[in-house]
Amino acid sequence: MPLRPERRRRAISSIIVGATAAALVVAVRAANVVSPVRSVFSPCIGTVGSSLLYSQQQAFTSGFVESLTSSPKVALAFAASASLVLAVVALLCRGGGTQRPPFEWAVMHEECAAEFTLGGKWHETVEKVGDYKMPGWVIPVNGRIEMSAGSVYRWALDMEQMNRERPEIQFGIQGSDFEHPWRLITTTRCSRSRDEEDAWTPRPGGDLRIQERDIVHIELDFTGSLGVLSMSVNDGPFEIVYDEIPTDRPVMPAVMLGGNSSRVRVQATKRSAKEKCLTTVPR
Repeated sequence: MPLRPERRRRAISSIIVGATAAALVVAVRAANVVSPVRSVFSPCIGTVGSSLLYSQQQAFTSGFVESLTSSPKVALAFAASASLVLAVVALLCRGGGTQRPPFEWAVMHEECAAEFTLGGKWHETVEKVGDYKMPGWVIPVNGRIEMSAGSVYRWALDMEQMNRERPEIQFGIQGSDFEHPWRLITTTRCSRSRDEEDAWTPRPGGDLRIQERDIVHIELDFTGSLGVLSMSVNDGPFEIVYDEIPTDRPVMPAVMLGGNSSRVRVQATKRSAKEKCLTTVPR
């Protein structure tokens, strides 16, 4: 028996609204959205979609859903608005939803070019290709930025992948053209080394191992007569690692990798050493 025109319109509208609501729910659940976007958009969109589906199951007892399904034109307008919301979220989430990193990685030594693979839209990831030929050694890749006196620089390192047999990654700063100062920290214990010292100084607060997928927030304050390098692991407090860095020459970020497939991503960070900071400078 054919449906009356009014019922047919409501059926078409119901299908449009239901499909749109289902798409909103599925999109939120399926998308791998970065936390800032997830925290703002996903609950809202998921709640709207779920609410609409529930309302439909209640046979349009909700006045809101009743109005949406009053005609195909209204339902299509709702679908168009929902599609616009999804498009905005998709744009925010594309490429991981990440902000442009403060610098890109670059291999400064031509003879080391084959040792690394740079990836990402902005060359924000660096990965070691094969184990370095000398066991126990790591080799540098640097940030393409000159950090000079008068400014504060912040970046974060996502330790995306570590080689199980050779897990050590070193990070910190080096002078331009690999001149001193060098200020490095190792992931295995958070011990530190100045200017190619053979002996590493233990972390005053005790060993701290940086694990795969940990994020290290770094701040270099070059506004004083001597530079200060601070770091924080994940959501932990900042600690001052070095407070005597010469500022008379530019420096560049550095990571040193040795184990095959070790991978580090640089990203922007909103964290700052102005937060509560522990002073753990080696003496």
